[in-house]
Amino acid sequence: MRNNPDDIANQFINSLKKELKKLEKETDYATYDDYDHEEHDDLNVFFDRGRNVLAWNILNKIKHYEKME
Repeated sequence: MRNNPDDIANQFINSLKKELKKLEKETDYATYDDYDHEEHDDLNVFFDRGRNVLAWNILNKIKHYEKME
């Protein structure tokens, strides 16, 4: 059922959005200089940027589909 908070599909989507927002926040760095260089090398920076873009795109797609309902 749509908009039923007890529905398992809605629980899944809400959980997914929560995790994607968390991932987006954790990987949102403007430049390489914003990273802690002891923990991140160039490859990790590129992976984090990719994860950030992926999370952002999925969240926007979910918002788009929710507006269509």
